[in-house]
Amino acid sequence: MRIVYDDTKQKEAIKLIHDYLMFTHKHQLTDRRFCRWSYGMNRVEGYKVKECINGMLEDYRFSLGKDISTSSIGNNRQYPIYYDGNDNEMQLCGYLNLTVGLYGEAYVSVSDFKDKVVSNRYKIYAGLGGISIQ
Repeated sequence: MRIVYDDTKQKEAIKLIHDYLMFTHKHQLTDRRFCRWSYGMNRVEGYKVKECINGMLEDYRFSLGKDISTSSIGNNRQYPIYYDGNDNEMQLCGYLNLTVGLYGEAYVSVSDFKDKVVSNRYKIYAGLGGISIQ
């Protein structure tokens, strides 16, 4: 299978991620989907955020890649976003940036091939607030 760099589906992927996070926030599902009790508080777990977003994207022929790019700090991750265009190729649309903070929160955004952030930045945290757009 061939991988091509093509950002034509990037806006669709950004909209799907935005709609999913806002649905989660509206229905107060953040704790149930993204959090785990740890060190005396609910903490957002990066792997749960990734699994939930990937599960939603797969319904629309998108997927998050298994290759992870990290900066020098281990809690910053960047996952490729692929679109299954046809049988012969996967289209790389951009990257999902996922950073887990020190205080049980996580930050999500989408960037393009040049590492320019092209979406809103979302802060995900435990509790009633759940998700905020920065």
